[in-house]
Amino acid sequence: MKELVLGVVSHNFRPEFINRIDEVVVFHPLGEKHIASIAQIQLQRLYKRLEERGYEIHISDDALKLLSANGYDPVYGARPLKRGNSAAD
Repeated sequence: MKELVLGVVSHNFRPEFINRIDEVVVFHPLGEKHIASIAQIQLQRLYKRLEERGYEIHISDDALKLLSANGYDPVYGARPLKRGNSAAD
């Protein structure tokens, strides 16, 4: 995969530009388990913020699955999940 990316980069950019790049990092798509883990981490942060304000909530497993499904975008990864959680601030 990295060789393919480097080939595309060298085909589309001039050597002067490529020489300024220190490293090419290839990110693989996140899987369902990764998204669920990220959602759980975000929820723990939300629980803590709410607890500091004197509130307590519980999220069901079904709600966590829904958050995970809606919080992932193939282009942006898990960023929509974080944005949705930030709206609770």
